[in-house]
Amino acid sequence: MYAIPEDRLKLFTQTALEASRSIFKEDDISCLCIYGSQLSGYSSKGSDLDVLCVVKDFKEDIKYYYLRNFEPTVSVLAVDENAMRSDVTNGSLGEFVAGRLLTPFYPIVGAALLEEFDKTYKKNVVLELCDNLILEHRMAASELLIQPEYFLFEKLRRRALIYPPARYSYSKIFSGPHKKVNTEICMKGFYAALTELESEGLLVKDGEYYRLSNKFVLSTLNQTSTFAKKLYDFERMFKMYLVHGYAGRFNPRIIAEELYSKIKRSLFYKTENDLPDPEEYVFIKTAIGKQQLKERFDILDFVERVYDADRSQISIRKIGRMLNSTYIVTIHTKDTEEKIFVKKYLNWTDLKWVAARIWTVGVKNFSVVAEVRLSNEVYFVNKLAELGFNTADIYHINWKKKLLFQKFIEGQDLMQIWMSKNEQNMQEKAAFMAGRELAKIHQYDITLGDCKPENFIISGDKVYITDLEQASFNGDKAWDLTEVVLYIGHYLDANKSVEYARAILSGYLSIGDKSVLENVVKGKYASLLIPWTPVWIQRRVLSEIETILRSE
Repeated sequence: MYAIPEDRLKLFTQTALEASRSIFKEDDISCLCIYGSQLSGYSSKGSDLDVLCVVKDFKEDIKYYYLRNFEPTVSVLAVDENAMRSDVTNGSLGEFVAGRLLTPFYPIVGAALLEEFDKTYKKNVVLELCDNLILEHRMAASELLIQPEYFLFEKLRRRALIYPPARYSYSKIFSGPHKKVNTEICMKGFYAALTELESEGLLVKDGEYYRLSNKFVLSTLNQTSTFAKKLYDFERMFKMYLVHGYAGRFNPRIIAEELYSKIKRSLFYKTENDLPDPEEYVFIKTAIGKQQLKERFDILDFVERVYDADRSQISIRKIGRMLNSTYIVTIHTKDTEEKIFVKKYLNWTDLKWVAARIWTVGVKNFSVVAEVRLSNEVYFVNKLAELGFNTADIYHINWKKKLLFQKFIEGQDLMQIWMSKNEQNMQEKAAFMAGRELAKIHQYDITLGDCKPENFIISGDKVYITDLEQASFNGDKAWDLTEVVLYIGHYLDANKSVEYARAILSGYLSIGDKSVLENVVKGKYASLLIPWTPVWIQRRVLSEIETILRSE
């Protein structure tokens, strides 16, 4: 089913056949289709009938033909079969021809070959846009829930940015009375491509959504840089304009007329509806339901919307030390009081991570960029929860402002417990519990990266793991253990530091790997903590580790 009546479609089919055969021999035509305004239901008086003609061994590679002896005028874009294949596969023509498959087309000759081109091109579109999602959202990209329509509308949005006059055509095709039928036609190739990518293990079907597999995300992060991606996009844009000019090389008036027509339409014929917003088709799961990627609440807006609270009922308190942008938001109601935790991720202005990166260069790598740290936190909060660990539920993510909203965990962190007047056996028990929990995490080849005592919150008989922005797979487990046992000495005397370190190590060894302790005493990381923990306390703690190892 198409946007135009069947009898009109038959008439256009016959016209396209006659027009193409007036230029090429019938046996030389690999495939033929009509596309554009006449097919998609938004033509006006004087609109051409757009025809794509793929030709075997076409020596000129690509060329426009305007046949004004037909009614309506037929605009034939002829392209060599191999050139077409190359364009849908690797964008050799800047997707100048392949991009037409993003809009409705009606196969007349060689339907099977056109379907192959369509699927191949749209598979590459999906891979390209998945790469962009991964480079933007890093590990958290695997948490996204993507509806298939995202790939169509995001690609159209990007093409309209490169070639603004195309926005008029796209908005006419995908809005108004024919939006549904035109979208359904264009999505067929995407569905075939998505099914194929699912069978290859790159995508995972999740109900009506698709998710990016961990394998896909990790592979892309290891192989693709943002700079290289932007360079490729620029190269493709340049090729598209170059090919556009080349296709009309024997009649420059063709290019001028086409550009004038499209620019005039885009300037003077405004559409009521623009292109659909691609971000409306991407979600991420939170503890309070699915969140659209486009949702970007600040603190007050979020609380007002979710808790239906007036601003007078909301109090915000900054917590943590000087360089931490973390807040406790309290919602006061008549009968209850609820708290949420909000974290603001700073970039190069976050001196804490810049200093850490410089100090540990060559030994330990810290993520400095805010987007990466936010992504890590989102991913590993969900990953650890999936594995059965206690983490703070995520309520909302504002990707643009780099804000993370989480459940506030009632309890005390290890440092608060150690520095309080709690009984010593309770303090040592908390240390044991934290050490054991760390060993469990390490069993999944996950490391915390920033493993301070404050990041373990004891709530009843549960240990909550927080501050996961430096977490990673296959990191150095010895660094985690070194940091948590030596960090203590900044606040407590040598005797207390040794007692709590011993309790942490005892919990770790109850299920953990002894070789991690052996790597701790090698001193690779201890020197990095000298500005924080006095050397004499470090020596006492490391000596205690050696004693424990001898007794094992």
